[in-house]
Amino acid sequence: MNQSKMLTINSQPKVNGLKSSDPKYGWGPANGYVYQKSYVEFFLHSDLMEPLAKFLSSKTNITYQALNVKGEKFQNVKDDDINAVSWGAFPNQEIAQPTVVDHAAFEVWMKEVFTYWTEAWAPIYKARQDKDKNEIPAHQESIDFL
Repeated sequence: MNQSKMLTINSQPKVNGLKSSDPKYGWGPANGYVYQKSYVEFFLHSDLMEPLAKFLSSKTNITYQALNVKGEKFQNVKDDDINAVSWGAFPNQEIAQPTVVDHAAFEVWMKEVFTYWTEAWAPIYKARQDKDKNEIPAHQESIDFL
């Protein structure tokens, strides 16, 4: 069977000095300029993590961080690094920095996600009986993915 290896959940493209009035990427007060670092967030099958980390480590302009359900870390950032991924320059005010990637918050979020997946979602795919007592087999591929 063909098993999914990646589940993307969020991303943003690079934006370099677009007017804050831009209909697609603009935000904030009038007559400003907005910036974004490109990024992608995704869940990855464990057998691909080490090869991906090795590849990304060779790229000096890419930062990454990953955690697995066992708590193992793959990263080229420090635990206390905070990385701005969007900011804006607007008249008569300091630089606005509404979106950051914070490793500590990432760790908390990952624990919540893995707990939710293993305790709430994975049991849905276990073997069970329907209302007529017919056996519904486990969907092991889904359980393994989660």
